[in-house]
Order: sequence, then structure tokens, then C-alpha cells
Amino acid sequence: INSHSTFRWSNGLSIGFTKDEIIHLSPDICITLIDNIQDVKYSLQLRPVKPEPFTLKDIIVWREEEIMAAELAASLVPSCKHYIVAKDQCPQLLYKIIFENHLRKAYLSYPITNVRDNQAVWSDIENYRQRLMDTFICFDPISISEGSLKGEYLKVSLSRKRKVVEVTIDPENVKLRLPISEVKEVIPNIDGQIISRDFKLIDQSDMVIAYIPELAPGQPAISTGVERELAHAQNATMETFVIWPSTRVASPFPVW
Repeated sequence: INSHSTFRWSNGLSIGFTKDEIIHLSPDICITLIDNIQDVKYSLQLRPVKPEPFTLKDIIVWREEEIMAAELAASLVPSCKHYIVAKDQCPQLLYKIIFENHLRKAYLSYPITNVRDNQAVWSDIENYRQRLMDTFICFDPISISEGSLKGEYLKVSLSRKRKVVEVTIDPENVKLRLPISEVKEVIPNIDGQIISRDFKLIDQSDMVIAYIPELAPGQPAISTGVERELAHAQNATMETFVIWPSTRVASPFPVW
């Protein structure tokens, strides 16, 4: 069954399923498909019948409502599991969850912000990601890339002449133009949801597998985000693994 768990209209919020309907359907799995808010906005603009003009703020709040409503729906059926899946990881991840659910589920934890522009390091990270995806059901935090929207906003905010933020929509490779005021309104939500969403992806996993690449010989790229993710997993008594290729001996104090 393919449906929204909530519908947000100009006159308010409506649920997609009632409690009795969920219990009667008794699903084995509930999956919430999510996408970048800028991509959702672009998709809405392409529809022949235009919906209400949703702002980025409307969309990011609606996405959170969708996740919460789906979690509540899944909780009504004792054996039902809820998963958050990013559109960028479909259809492979969706297939594995539905048809190969016996596979172990891993959250991929690795530095992003400080190493993304380092081609050699990023190549190592991509290799780590791909090898794990070949073996496990993997939830990848980079599958939602709203950080680029924040980056473009910061560039524009430094220029007093520009009042529009331009972001590229993939795979169409088209430019979406957004008022700077609309983007500014949603920046705090982007930061907050990155953290809360990543923790939810950890919670739906069996383990966290972290990769700490080297920036230079003996210089591991230790990330605060990775440390927090490992700590969250360990506090939930979840298995954690760290791939540490550096020749430098790891400190006993980090959470791993």
C-alpha cells in the first residue's frame, strides 16, 4: 500500500490511516520514504494540478509529521517494524528491506564536512560505503543532502546584492531559485533534523560501522559527529565497529 501517513492542506493536517485500519491491515513493515526538501518543492512545482504553495518550512515540518505518524502506526502492530528510507537509496535499499530483511542492518558513520573536498579521502570513504552496502542493509546519512542548501545560503548571505538562493536538483540538473528569506527560515530546522534523523537511522539498525580515514600519514580524520553517533549506539547497547586504517594508535578515551 502506497500512501502518505499524513496530508497537509491549507485547512490543516489529516491522517492517512485510522487506528482501526492499521490494525486490520496488520503490516509487517512500514517504510517512510523521504527526500531533500528542495527536491520535494521542485517536484510539487512540476505537477499538472498545482497544490497549495508550500514553503520549505511547510515541507520540512510535514516530513517530520510523516515520520512520526508512520512510527505511531507501526507501533499499533506488535510485529511491525518502521524504517526511514531516503529516496536516493532506492530502489536497492527498499528491495533489501522488503525481500532480504534477514540481512543485518548497519548504519554507516564517517566524517563528511571536513573531508568532502579531499578527493583521495573521499574515494576511500566511497569504497568503504560500497563494500558494506554489498554485504548488509545499510542506512547512509549522506543520502539526504540538505547541507548543500545551507552552504548555498551562506554564500548568498555574504552578498548584499543577491536575494535568491540557487540549488541544483539532481538528476535533472536544473536550478531551483528560492528567496533567501525562505531558505533562512528553515536553516535551524535543517541542522536539528540532520542530528535527530541520523539518530533514528541508528535506532533502526543492528549496528554502527564507523570509518575513520587518514587525512595524512598518522593523522586520522576524527569527527565529532562520528563520536556522537558511536556514543548514541553504545548507550542503546548496540554493537559498534570502527575501521581505523591510521598507523597512529587510537586513544582509549573515545567512545569506541
